[in-house]
Amino acid sequence: MTSLTCPGCHGPKTRRAELCRDCRRRANVVGARTWVETAQPTLPSTPRTPQQNRVYHGKLNSIAELEQRPLKDVKAWALERASLMFRRSIESSTELSEIEMEQLLESLDRRLDELGYAV
Repeated sequence: MTSLTCPGCHGPKTRRAELCRDCRRRANVVGARTWVETAQPTLPSTPRTPQQNRVYHGKLNSIAELEQRPLKDVKAWALERASLMFRRSIESSTELSEIEMEQLLESLDRRLDELGYAV
């Protein structure tokens, strides 16, 4: 049986639609599938990959060097940022799914761009 509750905002939706009208409008930017998965952190998902983990720690090291801050402070900042992005408490990068880690890595890329980091 199909739920008549939107997984994005928990409001009403039609039977055949994945999202309500307002969430579909917002989802057009990022794609409906991604919107549903990030709106429902309880969905079963694959954990972050070892490659993502290496990239994550490399980006944190670069940010720490550019900002001249201790690595542990930058890690705490990144986890706080992830907690805000995914609307739940995240205390370790191991709690992130593959999709969430990808979004966090994009966020870290934007921070590196702001700091003038050149590859």
